Amino acid sequence: MSRTFRNSRWFGLVVIAVSFALVGTLSAAKKRPLKNSAFDASAEQVDLFDASEKGLIDVTLIPKDSLGGNVFIENKTGKPLTVKVPKAVVGVQILKQFGAGAGVGAGGGPGAGGGGRNQGGQGGGQQMGGGMGGMGMGGMGGGGMGGMGGGMFSIPPERIVQVPFKSVCLEHGKPEPHASSTYRLVPVETFSSDPVLKEVLELYVASDMDPKAAQAAIWNVASKMSWQELASKRYRHIGGRLGETYFTPQQILIGQQLLTRAQGQVREKAKPGTSTAVTQSSPGSR
Repeated sequence: MSRTFRNSRWFGLVVIAVSFALVGTLSAAKKRPLKNSAFDASAEQVDLFDASEKGLIDVTLIPKDSLGGNVFIENKTGKPLTVKVPKAVVGVQILKQFGAGAGVGAGGGPGAGGGGRNQGGQGGGQQMGGGMGGMGMGGMGGGGMGGMGGGMFSIPPERIVQVPFKSVCLEHGKPEPHASSTYRLVPVETFSSDPVLKEVLELYVASDMDPKAAQAAIWNVASKMSWQELASKRYRHIGGRLGETYFTPQQILIGQQLLTRAQGQVREKAKPGTSTAVTQSSPGSR
C-alpha cells in the first residue's frame, strides 16, 4: 500500500469523522431550547392545545417547585408556528409509565411524545395553576405586566422554546412539585368548572402580586379552606413543632381583595346573558 493511498484514506476518515461531529453539533443546537424568539407575523397561528392534539407541537412542564418552573414547547413541523397561549392553564402530573400519548408533553421532556387533553396517566402529586409569564419575546400580544399572561409567540421549524411558568398550588396538603416530575398542561376548565378560580389565576399571572397572597385566595376557592383556617395555618418544623404562621395578615387581606375582584369580574362577564356560574363566596364567608 503506497504512502499516498494511506494518506488519502486517513484524510477521508478524518473528513467523515468531522462531518459526523458537525451533524451532531447542528442536531444538538436544533434541540437546545430558545429563551428568546423573534415574532414571525407570517407564521401560521395555532392554539396551544389544538396544536398539541394534532401533533404539531410537544409541550412539557418541568416544575422547580409549587411557584413555577419552565414550559418547553417544541415545533415538530418544518415551518415556523406562532402559538397562541391561554392566560391561565393547569399543570397536571403524569405517571411515567403512561409515556407518550397520555397528555400534552407526557413523554417526560423536551422533544418527547405528545398527545391530547384526556386525563389518562394523571399522577397523585400537587397540581399547579398558573400561566406562561415573562417570556421576553417580541410581538407578544394581549399580555399583562412584564409580558405575562395570555398572548402569542413564534417558534422556528423543529426548534424548542423555553418559557417561564408562574404558578401556585391548587390542592392543599399534597406533595410539592419538583423537577424530577413530569407535568402536562390542560385547560383550567379541565380541573375545575368554577369561573372564579380561572379568573383568580388570570389576575395573578398578569400581576406582580405576592405569590403567598394569591396562594391564600386559590386555597380558599379550590381547596375550600376558610380564611380563618388560612390565617391560623403554621409551618411545621422537624419533630412536628409548629412555627410561625404561613400567611401574614397583609397577605390574607390581599388574597381577599384578589378574590373579591375576581368574583366581580366574573359577574360582569356573565351580564350579557351568559350562563356562567359564580361561586357564592365572599372574603368573610369562609
